[in-house]
Amino acid sequence: MLFSADEEITQLEKEKDFFVHEVEVISQQQKELETMVEHLEKSLGLSDYAEGEPVGIRPNEFTTNADLKRQDIYRLQVTVDAQLKQADDDINDLCEQMTELQAWKEDGSKSEDSQAAIMDQIRQILKKQLDSLNWVDQQSEELSTRVKKLTTELVSLSK
Repeated sequence: MLFSADEEITQLEKEKDFFVHEVEVISQQQKELETMVEHLEKSLGLSDYAEGEPVGIRPNEFTTNADLKRQDIYRLQVTVDAQLKQADDDINDLCEQMTELQAWKEDGSKSEDSQAAIMDQIRQILKKQLDSLNWVDQQSEELSTRVKKLTTELVSLSK
């Protein structure tokens, strides 16, 4: 059971490392996207959504269907950005939990040694108790034999 738990923890550590790497790649891509979007926003004179201003293209007489599609795509990008940030937070939480689990595993191996020592003490105590019970049983049989012998002697004397 401990061996399978150790294998599972090792597998989870590998997966954690993979996720950390993927999060780093996604974070780098996100930074690059944010830089490009900020550059586009500045060139188009759009507001910064991080400041709480509504996302969109300023309406004017030259707004086309393509502009509206771009606006929809931009809103979708904002939504995806928020979801990626949430996923990043979730993965970081998982990494912290894995670190705690790994620390628990290391503490567990230390406690296994102490558990082995405790089990050895329990084994020694039980062995001594068993030896004592065997001695008591042996003494009881000897006493029983002596009582029977005395009883037969007394019965024979009384006749």
